[in-house]
Amino acid sequence: MEILQDQNGKQSMTPLYEQINLYRVVPRLLVLGYSWLMYEVAFWFMSLPNPMPEQAAFVSTMVGVSAAIFGLYANSGRPRA
Repeated sequence: MEILQDQNGKQSMTPLYEQINLYRVVPRLLVLGYSWLMYEVAFWFMSLPNPMPEQAAFVSTMVGVSAAIFGLYANSGRPRA
């Protein structure tokens, strides 16, 4: 944890929730989880002997959503000054 000094010179530690927000733990875990899901979907689709159009549409939708999720992750966080 980071040690901060207030206006009076007292030292204090950054709360845990601020550290989690600073390192963006939750968004990183969500992107990691979705990456694992895409890996599983890709191998499932490739293992099908004769994929149907509905299954191809499902995989196509999953890939399209992955671009949106990455875009949300890349644009999240603290605004730059």
